[in-house]
Amino acid sequence: MDQKLTDSLNAVAATWTTLALRQLNAERSEVVNAIYADPDADFCVVIHLKHGTVILEGVNERTGQRTELFRQDGRPPRPQPAFGDERH
Repeated sequence: MDQKLTDSLNAVAATWTTLALRQLNAERSEVVNAIYADPDADFCVVIHLKHGTVILEGVNERTGQRTELFRQDGRPPRPQPAFGDERH
C-alpha cells in the first residue's frame, strides 16, 4: 500500500471528524471531552463502503466501549476487488 495514500486518507478523516464534531449536541460534546481527557480513548472513523455510511465513534481501547457520535449517509463508492491482482 502506498504510504502517501494512507496519509491522505488520515488527513481526510481528520478533516471530516473536525466538521462532524462541530455538529454535535451538548450531550455528545461531553462525551468528546471525556475522550480527549482519557489516554485510553480515541476517535474512530468507520466507513461502510457498501452502504456509503461514515460513522464517527468514540472508542475506549482498554474497555472496548464504543459510542456512536455522528453518522452521515452518502453515496456508496464502488471499490474494485483485487482478486487475481498481484499488487494487493
